[in-house]
Amino acid sequence: MKLLARLRPDSLRLRLILASVAVEILLLSLLIANSLRLIDNAAAASIAAALGQAVPMLNAAAVPYLMERDYSGLHDFLAATVREDGRELAYVVVRDADGHEAARVGLPQHAALPPVSASIGDGIASGVYTVERAIAVGGIRMGSLRLGLSTAIAGDTRAALLRQGFLIAALEVVASMVILSVVAVWLTRHLAQAAAASRAIGDGDYTRRLPEEGGREVAELARAVNRMGEEVEHRIHALSDLNAELEHRVDERTAALTQIVQEQQILLDNVIIGILFLRDRVIMRCNRGWAELMGYTPEELQGQPTRIYYPSDEAHRRQGEQVYPDIVAGRTAFGENQFVRRDGGLVWCSFQGRAIDPAHLDKGSIWVFQDITARKLAEQALAQRNQALQHSLVQLQDTQAQLMQAEKLAALGQMVAGIAHELNTPIGNVLTMASSFSHMVDTMADAHAQRKLTASMLQRFVDDSRSASDVVARNAIRAGELIAKFKLVATDQSHDNRCSFDLRAHVDDILAGLGPTLRAARVAVTVEGEGPLMMDSFPALLAQVLIGLVGNAIDHAFDSSEGRAIHIRLRALPPFQVEVVFADNGRGIAPDVLPHVFEPFYTTRRGAGHTGLGLHILYNVVTVALEGNISVEVANGTRFTLTLARELAAQPRTRSPA
Repeated sequence: MKLLARLRPDSLRLRLILASVAVEILLLSLLIANSLRLIDNAAAASIAAALGQAVPMLNAAAVPYLMERDYSGLHDFLAATVREDGRELAYVVVRDADGHEAARVGLPQHAALPPVSASIGDGIASGVYTVERAIAVGGIRMGSLRLGLSTAIAGDTRAALLRQGFLIAALEVVASMVILSVVAVWLTRHLAQAAAASRAIGDGDYTRRLPEEGGREVAELARAVNRMGEEVEHRIHALSDLNAELEHRVDERTAALTQIVQEQQILLDNVIIGILFLRDRVIMRCNRGWAELMGYTPEELQGQPTRIYYPSDEAHRRQGEQVYPDIVAGRTAFGENQFVRRDGGLVWCSFQGRAIDPAHLDKGSIWVFQDITARKLAEQALAQRNQALQHSLVQLQDTQAQLMQAEKLAALGQMVAGIAHELNTPIGNVLTMASSFSHMVDTMADAHAQRKLTASMLQRFVDDSRSASDVVARNAIRAGELIAKFKLVATDQSHDNRCSFDLRAHVDDILAGLGPTLRAARVAVTVEGEGPLMMDSFPALLAQVLIGLVGNAIDHAFDSSEGRAIHIRLRALPPFQVEVVFADNGRGIAPDVLPHVFEPFYTTRRGAGHTGLGLHILYNVVTVALEGNISVEVANGTRFTLTLARELAAQPRTRSPA
């Protein structure tokens, strides 16, 4: 107290003490400020390193999710990343190219986003350093990334340093005022050492230490300065270790990202489709698949106009007019077109394309092409084959029509032969009676001329004349009936007229015309079914079917010439059909032949002049013209079953011929 009392306001000691205290305070302030600067610089370096690692890693990881619009997967990835790096990464928010939020991790869902930090100091002060970066790939903006890096460690270090610095400064000032009043010169020496050490620490010599000797205050001050230097050195080493760790992690993530990019490039180069990035119809980039398809290398196509792979300017202009309205409207353009290779060869490709950003077409568009040349060639070959088959079908149909007409004529010829045979007997009888009557007339004329005509001769002439005229009349009537039936059937055969008719009577007329043929073949025919059974159909076609079945039976059914029989059964099938069963008692049809009897050109007697079209034509007539069905089975011979429409619906009705 006495010493303090001796310190007058104008004393040199007091001024020295005050000056020393002021200098000490200034040095401590500079030391603290320099330490804060170093801590801020270390924090800035750490944050920059963390950003250098986190931003490229998050940019590379977010691109695939944004391209696929897999926002759930993106959220899961970000959540895992924040959990892993929670000590440094406080939150992450990702927006897509349209500015819509795609994922948010580390912040409440509807909370407002923190503003972007103006400086690292602001970030340290707020505890989180916020930045926003664009997400892009290959120069194409895919969205934006806002993330916050925790600055808690730097802030805590800064605050601790301030607290320690202020505490040390306060203690040093108090100690200086007490101690320097006693040992001003000695204290001045130690203060000089402390100042030198502080300057060395401020200059970056963190290993500089003060000798902890002398008085207690001086030793405490030396220890405090030394502890401060040790703490700064420790924090600097910690920051250096953190920076090294961050650099290592950045290197690892960069290597992983590089590997992913290389794998993606290999994948794009080896896919069988072509991928192009165009801007104003100029090739900015393309994969190896498209370049090889066109006969170039990717480097040769880069920067070339798309006109290079079009056959002509007109084709290039027309393609643009067709697809770019969809691109402008934000839709996906589809199509197929022919392109020219480097060697002049033509290839067909299907394609689809879409603008990266329809609102900014200058950003370009992505196109995918697939080679469909083989498919197009196959389609052309198929079209040519179809045309050839169509021509063959027309020829076959014409041949079938001609064969059907030939079958009709053949059936008509059979009936003509039968009717001619039937007419031989009545016409022969008429001729015989006419000759006899002529002879009787000559005899009567001679008797009259010789005047030998008697009453008995005259009576005999009259009786014989009556008998002859009766024979002539009966045979003429029989001939007329045969001719009438022939006219009816022949008219039906030569004209496909639809009319109403009695099925039973029509069958009897047909069989009457086939009588000579049946008798020559020694075939007996019986008909079962009562009439009338009225139909509204084509009698000529029905006659063709029945005549064909009779001819088929005569040609194929019988082994021996004895006991040959055909049975025809007619019956109505309510409400709108009739059934005709045609059965013979012949040898039947072999099991391996039965499935093929209605096939065209299938015959077991081709060597005998058969074409194999008879039953096929009958099948077409029944199923198409007569609107029915026909089936065949073997049961004590061969049995054909025809199911016919009683009244057709396909053709207009006409009157039955008189």
